[in-house]
Amino acid sequence: MRNVLTIDSTAMHVLGDLIRRSRRDGMLVSLTAVRSRALMAMARRDLLDEIGDDCLFGSVEDAMERARGDLIRGSASPRT
Repeated sequence: MRNVLTIDSTAMHVLGDLIRRSRRDGMLVSLTAVRSRALMAMARRDLLDEIGDDCLFGSVEDAMERARGDLIRGSASPRT
């Protein structure tokens, strides 16, 4: 998300739908390098609550480290 400066309501709807479908299908969802304006817009629409703070990372490397750790511990259970 590092290249996303801001996000409109249509994009938030699509992103929310993608997150819900991915989690339903058992996928771990992570967002990386989300800029402040996009974060504020997502917070206003409660999308951040749906994503969860534990799925926001500063870099792809950080997200991958978390995913690897979850897999090793066998705790890669997606949020529902």
